[in-house]
Amino acid sequence: VPMAETSFQINGQVLMATELVRLLAEDIEAREDDEDWEMEDWSKSHILAQLRKLPPVAEAIANDDNKAFLRFQEIPSGSVYEAVALSRGVEAGVLPDGTVVLLEFDLTDESAWKRLAAVVGFDNMQAATAAILSQTQACTDGDKE
Repeated sequence: VPMAETSFQINGQVLMATELVRLLAEDIEAREDDEDWEMEDWSKSHILAQLRKLPPVAEAIANDDNKAFLRFQEIPSGSVYEAVALSRGVEAGVLPDGTVVLLEFDLTDESAWKRLAAVVGFDNMQAATAAILSQTQACTDGDKE
């Protein structure tokens, strides 16, 4: 079963992400991990400022790699983004100019899953996660034959 058919509960939804982003920024700000940020290309203060400037709505996209994304703006054609770890299972997609354009969630991480479920809706997240896991299981079963 193609992923686009099984994860319809998330794909293409336009979601209000203000509260998720606010709580994520507060969590990042509260952590005493400044030394960890010294290894990143972008400073903690820069990323926090970018998170706080994100638009209130984002498009939700799921894929078959146990990942879900909240995309806040179109990514220019041919652009690549750097993944910057923000929290357990959550990364920001940062363009070369320092603009945060998306948040990526690892659906296998309970903390990340709960953050996203609060925005997408618990029932939709359960259905989408079940669809992802059943497709993964079908692929695994197929490999055994």
